[in-house]
Amino acid sequence: QDHGRDRQKAIAFIAHGLVRLLQPARVTKMYMHLLSQEDDDFYNETNGLWRKACKELGLNEDQENELKKRRVQAQRIKTELDYSHVKMLSIWKRLCRNKKLADSIAEINDILKPKQLASFTLWVYNNPACKDILNSLWEDLMKKWDVQIKQELEASSVYRSIYRRFQYASARMLPTLFTILDEEERNRTAKLCLHPKISIIDPNNGADLSGVNGVLKYCRMIDHAFLQNKKGNKKVSSITAKETYIKHDEEDSKITGSWRITGNYKGKLRNPMASPESPASSVSFNVVADFAFGDKNCPELITEIVISFDALELMNQLGLANKNLKALPALTELPPPLDQGKNVESKDMEVEEKEGISVIPIAMTSDDPVKCYESYALSLASVFATDVNVVLKKAAEVLDPKCEFHDVYSGLSYVGIEKCCEYIKRLRRVFPTMNVTPRVASRVLLPPSNKFKDKEMYRIECKWNVKAVYNGKLLSGGLESDKECEYEGITHTESSPLTGKIIRADLILVAQDLMHQLGILK
Repeated sequence: QDHGRDRQKAIAFIAHGLVRLLQPARVTKMYMHLLSQEDDDFYNETNGLWRKACKELGLNEDQENELKKRRVQAQRIKTELDYSHVKMLSIWKRLCRNKKLADSIAEINDILKPKQLASFTLWVYNNPACKDILNSLWEDLMKKWDVQIKQELEASSVYRSIYRRFQYASARMLPTLFTILDEEERNRTAKLCLHPKISIIDPNNGADLSGVNGVLKYCRMIDHAFLQNKKGNKKVSSITAKETYIKHDEEDSKITGSWRITGNYKGKLRNPMASPESPASSVSFNVVADFAFGDKNCPELITEIVISFDALELMNQLGLANKNLKALPALTELPPPLDQGKNVESKDMEVEEKEGISVIPIAMTSDDPVKCYESYALSLASVFATDVNVVLKKAAEVLDPKCEFHDVYSGLSYVGIEKCCEYIKRLRRVFPTMNVTPRVASRVLLPPSNKFKDKEMYRIECKWNVKAVYNGKLLSGGLESDKECEYEGITHTESSPLTGKIIRADLILVAQDLMHQLGILK
């Protein structure tokens, strides 16, 4: 009965019915097509489909903008539909394998006589033990099939492409969490893109929050810092976010995005800006966010967000700076080559060794890998301390050849040990004399990595107390040079579970005290 022609017809009928049910109706298809386009040119074409639809419906500018705000949600729904079709195709292929079963049963018919085949059928149906045994065996088999189906999907390029689209959609949903006015809608949107154990870090505002509720709390904090706008009697979002770029890192499944934020600032954000007493000021500045997707069971959900914004630009607009300051290319261009035979005087950073914690990298061991990770995290200070002429050699002892530095405040990334050393040289141009005391502040177990499967990875947070002499090569605007200062730095490092060497370092400067000391803030 499970291999005859009627069975095959039933399978085909049900499968085709399921495929048809996955397809939306004609009007919904057009709605999805109009709002799921990723290319902005589609909405700007004079004689394009979008413009024709708006003209036919008589939409005004506000209605067009409200519809286009739903593009991210429409793109995600389209991705979900495509993923459902991929899964349905996999199920259809398995259903078609019943043809092999039919051939096998036909061979048994040739061996058994009709009476023997009938006796076998009655024995199976009338024996309770057969029912229990078969149910148990097939239940285990179905569980194995579920794993096999998932593994086959994960190995396919179609699956990876679809989940990359899921991750892009999740990253693009973050700005909408700041612009949605209805709390219930904001909560629903958050659950679509955020992992339940997500963490969000914003060093500018001193935010380090966990969980979906923590992210929503952060969104409300930002929302309250800007004046609520109105159009007539209708409330609209206090800020607007225009996407500048968004890119995907294939190796570690991370996405980096940049947005231009515009709004009327009320002065209620924390560091590094003091709260001005003046009325709300119209501001526009850049924000950069790094998104990590660390849960392989839910690869479409964001597990970590690190946010930074152009604080210098914002301070200039708010009138908090003593002068109209601009960043010099100290951290964005290579240092000039040295004259032949000429050395640069530079005092190495002095690294204080804490009792019980070695600042020299120790060998990777299976007994206590965290201790090894901490030793490399502390040794990063000595890499910044070494003479610029031998920094590459020193860095090779601590950094992985493909290490990545991420400057949280500038939003710039440096990939590869040579680029990381260039960043260190630029920083030493700004602070040629430095004294640093590092200490381990915390350690966090990270979700499984796509690169190091089945290996535990930790993020080590170290805090640096830095005493330095600033030489005026970071900002223009007549600031005093050769000025002594003291500030705090924070590093978040991730090490290779194979060698212990650092594969990623997020570098954070706690800037408020430094800016006051340098005379940047009023």
